[in-house]
Amino acid sequence: MYNTVSSVVWPWREKLSAPAAPKKAGPKASSVLIQAAVMAAIGAGLYFWLEHTAMGLVVWCLAGVVLVSGFFLPPVFRAIERFGQWLGRAVGAILTWGLLAPFYYIVFFPMHLAQKLSGKDPLQRRLHSSDATYWTPRPPVRNPAQYRKQF
Repeated sequence: MYNTVSSVVWPWREKLSAPAAPKKAGPKASSVLIQAAVMAAIGAGLYFWLEHTAMGLVVWCLAGVVLVSGFFLPPVFRAIERFGQWLGRAVGAILTWGLLAPFYYIVFFPMHLAQKLSGKDPLQRRLHSSDATYWTPRPPVRNPAQYRKQF
């Protein structure tokens, strides 16, 4: 007989069976419902508020496809999810390089050049060799209670 404690804690003498294959779980019902509800609300906004009847109907049809595929066709829903993730990454990359990089070179770079040419140093980064120290003089603290609420 084997020691009962060791067989409960770790039955290392018994032959282990092969692990069961993990089940492919379908999407969560809450995720499907939220996505379909948001799409339906966007479709309603397009249809009623902006009066784009065709686009509103298209978005409602897509919401129906998401709802049906989420509950009854999980592989189709996963494909829709993968496409949405790919689309989000692509749009993010395009907006980053298409908007933020030109914005930097159109706005911030000329401002930097203008400040450099005018001699402004708002961050006080210029090194003055004539100064004995780079300490910034500050007025003395009147009430120590201000340290209790710094932000």
